Parts: sequence; C-alpha cells; structure tokens
Amino acid sequence: MNATKLKEKLNVKFFVKFAIMAIIMLAGFVIPPIEPMTQLGMEVCFIFLGLIFGWSCVDFICSSLLGLVLLGCTDYGTVAAVVGEGFSANLFLTVFFFFVLSAYLERIGVFEKLANWFVSRKINIGRPYVFSLSLMLASYVMAIFISVTVTIIIMWTMFYSICKVVGIKPKTKYAVLEMLGIASAANVGFTLFPFKAMALLVIGSIETNLGMVPDSLGWTAASFVLSIGSVAAYLLLMKYVLRPDVTPLLSQEDRFAHMRDIQLNSEQKIAGVTMIVFLIVVMVPSVMPDCELKTLLNQVGIVGFLALTAAFLCFLRKKDGSAFMVFNKDGNSNVNWEVLLLFAATTPCGSALASEEA
Repeated sequence: MNATKLKEKLNVKFFVKFAIMAIIMLAGFVIPPIEPMTQLGMEVCFIFLGLIFGWSCVDFICSSLLGLVLLGCTDYGTVAAVVGEGFSANLFLTVFFFFVLSAYLERIGVFEKLANWFVSRKINIGRPYVFSLSLMLASYVMAIFISVTVTIIIMWTMFYSICKVVGIKPKTKYAVLEMLGIASAANVGFTLFPFKAMALLVIGSIETNLGMVPDSLGWTAASFVLSIGSVAAYLLLMKYVLRPDVTPLLSQEDRFAHMRDIQLNSEQKIAGVTMIVFLIVVMVPSVMPDCELKTLLNQVGIVGFLALTAAFLCFLRKKDGSAFMVFNKDGNSNVNWEVLLLFAATTPCGSALASEEA
C-alpha cells in the first residue's frame, strides 16, 4: 500500500469515528428521557458521552468545540453563554496562565539547571538507588511547574545521556525501570499543587458534587504525603523486589562534577524567586486568621496571582532593554490548546450534568 492510499484509509477511519461521535452527541435529542432524568439531562448525558468518545478516538479540538455548540442548543443556555462559561472558568484561565509561565521558565533554562543540580550531588556517587531517587525527585519537582510530557522528555533525554557516560545499555532492566520511575514521579508531582490541571479537575468535581472546596495548604499537604510515598514505594520495589543490575553505578568516580559549578544567572534567580513568592501567597490564606488581608488574597485568587506573576515578569527588563518574559512568544510555544479546549468543554458540561434541571 503506497503512502497516498494509506492516508486516504486513515482519513476514512477519522470521518467514520467523527460520525459516530456526532451520532452519540445527537442521540440525546431524539431518545426519550429515562426517569428520573429530564430531557435536558438526557441531552447533556449523551453530549458528554460523545465528548469522551471524541477525546479518546477522534480529536480534542473538534470534539470539544462541537460539544460546546451542541450544549448551547439545549435549554441549559445559549451557545454564547456556554462558550463564555467554558473559556472564563477558573480551570481554563489557571491552566492557560500556567502554560505560559512554565514555557518561560523552560526557555530560560531553569529546569535544565534544576535537573543538573539533582544529578550532580556528591551523595549520588557509588549509591545507585540514591542516584535513582535523585532522578525521580528532579522529575517530580519539574512536573510541579511544567507539563508531565515535557518533564518526561527532558528527564529521559538526560537519563539516556547518563547511560552513555556510565555504560548502561538503554534496554537493560535498570534503564527501563528507571525510565518508568521518572515517568511515575512526574505524574504524581504534577498533582501536588491545587493550580495544576489534574488537581483543578478533582477540586472542581468536589465543589460541584459535594459543595466543598479543599483549601490550598490542605490539598498540598495530602498530595505531598501520597505522592512522595508512592515514589518511595516504587524505589523500594526496584531495590528489593525487581533487583536490576546496578553495577555500573557503584563506581566511585565523580562523573558529573562539571555540573556542580553551574550557577543560575540573574534572570533565572529572579524568575525562581518570583515563582516561590507566588506559591507562598497562594498558600498563606489557608493558615491565616480571618482578616481583611485574607479576604483580599482570596478575592485575587490563584488566577489573579498567576496574572500578576506574568505581568511582573513582562514588566522586568534586561540590560539590553528587552522584557524578561515575552508573553506572545512564550504563550505560543507551550500553550496546549487541546488540553485547554478539553477543560473549556468539561466545565459547562459538568455544571449542566450536576444541575437540578438535568
């Protein structure tokens, strides 16, 4: 089969899947409601099922947009109201601003130096599982600020380079287990703070269905215990159950000493401090007594502080007169519109499903 016929076959499969998704979404408009579900509930339920199928088998962008338009054709609200709800929701805005900030931090090299710092510690020399933990912790910390996918790509690339230096073949048992450890650490690190995408989805679900809003500090503390515990459990599984050959890492040679002297430049230091200040002001209201300052901080909220952080980094100037963060450039390089549109569709759809009218 030549390339042209293969592409045509793939196109046919795509259109068939899209048709199935559209049929599922429209089915709720013609199937009578099943008690105690109302007509609105039936329509919203099938739109949501169609979205799930579309996100899994078709495409995030067209599935989300079609779902938003069809939801606006129900009694839940107009198309403009539904789209406005999705694109103005805290979930959408929080993830959008964080995409831009993480792209900036990645561009200026903060995460690369962070990974180098973990790898080059003297405590790793001759201690295979301490070294393995360092790589996983680097992945864990990086995923707090950037996407899981980007973190895994950076850390896997670094790990492959390390394998070449120390003489570990990429497909050996240790290499495979460590790559899985890096990926799993990134995934659990991604949920640590309540302003990351997965955490926001869970918090939004809790708020919608239970009427509760977990405070930032409580969420972070619980997530930290569970996530670090899972990293430690995986490391123990590697060491005592799976037992890969770690002989190349027993060497006492200080192979990564050259990474130890690499310092952050002034822009990286300022950006790092700025993000630390952001984390503090987001967490502080959780432990403050009721006062006007606490009320003000809660009014600004996570979205407000993300916007202020971005504004501050755009305001700062280098010696040559250019801005630290170029919003257009950094926004274009790392804003994942597939994820954003997924969230834009999820918010009004979830609200409609939870409404009394449905």
